[in-house]
Amino acid sequence: MQLRGGSWLTYDNTITAGGGDVIQFDEYRAGDSSMYGQCSASSALGLMPLWPVPSGAAWSSNAPWKSQAATNGSDYQLPMQIFNSYAWNNRSPGGSVIMPAVDSRGVQRTYIQNGRDYFANADGSEPSRISSYTPYTYPNPLQGAAIIVSVPTFSGEAGTYGTTQTVTSWNGQLSSLNEKSPDRPYAAIPAESIVLKTNATECG
Repeated sequence: MQLRGGSWLTYDNTITAGGGDVIQFDEYRAGDSSMYGQCSASSALGLMPLWPVPSGAAWSSNAPWKSQAATNGSDYQLPMQIFNSYAWNNRSPGGSVIMPAVDSRGVQRTYIQNGRDYFANADGSEPSRISSYTPYTYPNPLQGAAIIVSVPTFSGEAGTYGTTQTVTSWNGQLSSLNEKSPDRPYAAIPAESIVLKTNATECG
């Protein structure tokens, strides 16, 4: 996994190693000539675009174009280099902790450092700086299995029913409440008034 810039959250993965480092941070502008030689020596923009600087970044919104970083580290922090990145609980199939590595060519390890630009603990634990992070629920609750609860018997005719009833629909279109189809994911309707269409299948 080669990560070449920006912010990353890399966690809870089981990774089978291939060639090279399993999780590697790179900065081509701070690499050797085989790396920075791939970066354009000039920019038609002249300046970095005046995009908002991301939270936690230290570069200026008008930082000058750089194709090769100063070898003494004086160009730190390079615009859109690795920053505010976190890695935890990434393991091999055998359970060993996988720590991120920084490419050793050039002066990349001057520009990308653990505890400053990325955060990873040797025991695989979640870095304390991000302990308040809560991932989104996966899969999204609206894409899960059908949730069908008992509801009063409906008349089968169109009508508006009260807020105490919860039924299941396909993408917002009420259809046969008793059908199940693997190619039509269910979405739960919020507990609000529901309009049943004519010919909707009743369930009790």
